Amino acid sequence: MLQRGFGEKHGRDHHIWVYTNTKPPERTVTRLFGFEKHFYGPAGSAADEKITEYENESQSVIQDIRKLPNGSKVDPDFAATLIAHLEMRTEFLREDVSRKMQKGFSELVKQFKCPNSLRAAMTDYLKSNPEELEKLLGSTPINSCLSV
Repeated sequence: MLQRGFGEKHGRDHHIWVYTNTKPPERTVTRLFGFEKHFYGPAGSAADEKITEYENESQSVIQDIRKLPNGSKVDPDFAATLIAHLEMRTEFLREDVSRKMQKGFSELVKQFKCPNSLRAAMTDYLKSNPEELEKLLGSTPINSCLSV
């Protein structure tokens, strides 16, 4: 729905330009690019309703932004929210985020398998957040215990 705000209506379709690293820009229609039925769950789900509500509320702001001259300032809070929304609506970006999260978790697990790395990470955390350990141990001050 939001892609339509960046395209032009010709007949029943909204036409947009698609830019990728692998081929020259090409023109297509929104129903053929980045569209996935029931993306956030079954039709009528709470998530789908909230997303539709956000997109409907954003339409007029997007249209106003499109009319601004190049180089105009745009509300950064709105822009950040819109970009985050569009990123998660785009399948290849979701897959990329998923791949990077898996790689990050794998690296984290690998680091924690090494006793010295785990000990150093835990010590650094406790030095930065002594109140967390104090909650677990009671009122015993722990700063003297962390001079390892």
